[in-house]
Amino acid sequence: AKFDVLSIPETQARRDISLQHYTGMAEIEAGCMISMVTKEVIPAVSSIGIDTKALAAACAAVKAGLHTFEKEGDDYAKAKLARVLRLETMEKCRAVCDAIEEQCPAGVWPFASYRELLFLDSCQDGFGHTTNAGSGSFTRSFQAVGYAAASVSQPLEVAQLTPTLEVQKLGYGSKRFIGAVADKYLAKYGESSKIFEDASWTKTKADVVAKAVLDWGRCSGATVYTHWFQPLGANGVRHGQTGQVHNHMFTF
Repeated sequence: AKFDVLSIPETQARRDISLQHYTGMAEIEAGCMISMVTKEVIPAVSSIGIDTKALAAACAAVKAGLHTFEKEGDDYAKAKLARVLRLETMEKCRAVCDAIEEQCPAGVWPFASYRELLFLDSCQDGFGHTTNAGSGSFTRSFQAVGYAAASVSQPLEVAQLTPTLEVQKLGYGSKRFIGAVADKYLAKYGESSKIFEDASWTKTKADVVAKAVLDWGRCSGATVYTHWFQPLGANGVRHGQTGQVHNHMFTF
């Protein structure tokens, strides 16, 4: 008031907007939790015989809390109800859900774990199955012992892979631009893979190699290429992490 920046009505309007933003976020989060639990978690874990009564009750409490604050007309009172819903009722539901997740095999749980989210490239094969690619292990579906008619993921060594299994080895390095493969595409430009024996090719033949690699990529079915920066550490931002630029291939 002293500096005549915001009037009382303007200050009240800002408060009301903030309260409405908070309750709106709580409404979205609660609705999302209800959907995830009822449509994904409960059907998945109940299919292998895990008791879901406690989870269903906790989810019902979230639903009841959501309906209660949705009926409230006063913004401040509604925000107070939203706080209880987010920080108390939903937390209790999450605790029950976390306890059930600890009992559930990885292949049955319907959502990605933190490990899979952080290291997706090394934790899934081309079919979205959990893997342990670092040790050359992949997964296949199998009948879980002790569970009723459930198909879950089981580690599978590369040596066990056969055409009859629903999984393939789709790891890094399955296709490389070396040897006879490189010769085939470099020949078009009057070169061979022998140029890689001398590191000076990066200065004298880079354009030729780039064209050959592009031809090879297109013939191999690639539609996107990635420029991978590793690692990023400038000014301490995202130190040690990598960055990627994805480019689509077009022919004009």
